[in-house]
Amino acid sequence: MREVAAGGFPVIAESITSPAELPRYVELFGEFEVVLIGVRCPLPIVRDRELLRTDRLNGPHELDLIEFDQVHQHADELEADTSAEPTATSVARIVTQLSARSPGTSSPGFPSSR
Repeated sequence: MREVAAGGFPVIAESITSPAELPRYVELFGEFEVVLIGVRCPLPIVRDRELLRTDRLNGPHELDLIEFDQVHQHADELEADTSAEPTATSVARIVTQLSARSPGTSSPGFPSSR
């Protein structure tokens, strides 16, 4: 992924990131423009959705409250609540917000790429 970004291509990556892992991402991607987008919904909905998934090799992931709280501790620049609005609405809003940003500006916690 880093090599693709270094080649000048935009990259969208999905990751469940705890505060302890954030410095690793800063180290790997700090020279690039990085925008953190939080995708959120209440834990009971996350658990229900996880039970419906069929693509996990070892079955549903059991997300506990401590883990859930940890991945939501850091501030994301943009957010989408998948329990509150349709995906298409979230995407359209985030695209608009990204378009309004100053080029070369990263989310708080990441160095500016300018």
